[in-house]
Parts: sequence; C-alpha cells; structure tokens
Amino acid sequence: ENKIKIEEIQKIRIENTLARFQKNILKELKSKTQNLDDFIADEKYSKIASLIADGELKAASDEYLLYVFDSNGLSNKFNENLIEVEMLVEKIFGKKYRVISTNNISWEIIKKEFNSKERDYLYVVEDFDLNDLNQKNSQSELVDCFENIIEYE
Repeated sequence: ENKIKIEEIQKIRIENTLARFQKNILKELKSKTQNLDDFIADEKYSKIASLIADGELKAASDEYLLYVFDSNGLSNKFNENLIEVEMLVEKIFGKKYRVISTNNISWEIIKKEFNSKERDYLYVVEDFDLNDLNQKNSQSELVDCFENIIEYE
C-alpha cells in the first residue's frame, strides 16, 4: 500500500516540479548545497543529510525540488522519508519545498521528454497528506541502511 502511495506522490511531484521549472532557482539552490555538510556532521540530521547528499538536485521550481539518485534503492529511501527530508531541506535552504526523487534511468527519460517538449507538464494540486505514509518503518529501514557506513568522530 505504501509503494502505491509513494508512486502516486512521485508522479504528481515530478509533474509539478517540471510544470513550474525555473533554471535560476535550480542554480541558486545548487550553490547552497554546501550547507549540507554542516548537517552531515550533526548526529541529529546525519542520516537524512547523507541520504540527500547521495542524490543530485536536477530540477527546481518555486515550490518543488527533484533529486536524482544512481540507484533505485536510494531513491526509494529518499521518497519513504519525505517528511524528514523536507524538514532538513527547509533548514538548508531557508524555505519550505516539497521534494521527490527518481533514479537515473527514469530521469533520462523524463529529461528527454522535457527538453524536446514532447509533452506538456501540468500543475496538479496535491490531495494527500505525507503523514499518512508509514514513516516509522521507513525510518528504521533508513537507520539499517546507513548504520554501517556512517562514522562519527
């Protein structure tokens, strides 16, 4: 059930990001990503910050951010932890954004469609609550995913 919800959220948020894509916002936010290093060192935020750092910000609008990951697994972890990611993104950029991610393979298809203007992207009002996602399970999975690769000094 969670997977279906996440896939629906992903579809809507990618659509909305590209419907209002603004290259100047993307450039500005990419220049601020060095702020992420401060949070990687912070025990409270390190797991989510490390997850964000593994992705690359590829598209942005006034309201949405789209991250792309090399693996489907990391993209799924990101999407399963949207509430925590959004809270940290707000701290990093000083503004609330709705975030979503996809993997490199899907991104290449999306980018080709977008750049060639093969289709129009239309803004859709979100009619879901992220709190409905089962955040507890994904948080513990995230801990399992990163506990062996993060070292504290």
